[in-house]
Amino acid sequence: MLISDTTLSLDNVAPNNTYRNVHFTYSSRAINIQDVTFERVTFDQDDFSDSTWSDVIFDHVDLSNTDFANAIFYRTSFNNTQLTGVNFSGLQSEWRDTQINNSLADFINVSGTTFQTVTFNNTRVRDSFFHGIRIKKSLRFVESDLDNSEFAGSKLANLDVSNAKFETLLFDPALAAGMTINTYQSALLIQSLGINIH
Repeated sequence: MLISDTTLSLDNVAPNNTYRNVHFTYSSRAINIQDVTFERVTFDQDDFSDSTWSDVIFDHVDLSNTDFANAIFYRTSFNNTQLTGVNFSGLQSEWRDTQINNSLADFINVSGTTFQTVTFNNTRVRDSFFHGIRIKKSLRFVESDLDNSEFAGSKLANLDVSNAKFETLLFDPALAAGMTINTYQSALLIQSLGINIH
């Protein structure tokens, strides 16, 4: 069912609905959202920590500078979404079968997160923090800008940046085994390690 052009409490979100141009007030309980589409909605709430989102679509939503620490996303899509400065970090954070499409995600922090079959498509993810992440199956960046993002302390097996753009990518060389890059990127990364190419 389509629900549009109104104000609701986040507590009143129900499965199998599309919410369009809805303004959501604060939730007074743990957030567990499933089978919902949010289109061009706004939220009073900026703390979504410890929340769970299953089969959710965010479309044209501004979530900039919000807190999703230790949040869980299953089969969730962020489409044309503003994610600048969002805190997704936490050892309990998990993203599974999730996509970020055509979005702006500079300065995000996903440190400590477990990724399983996650793709960033045509998304800008500059100056972001992927410290100590765990990658199961795959974490891919397709036509996405990762410049100056950091993967310190992260084992990079199953990370595919071969179709991403960057000039600088910070990572631990000892943990890079299994990472997929392209030929051009290999020269950039070798130079960033202080190795001279003749």
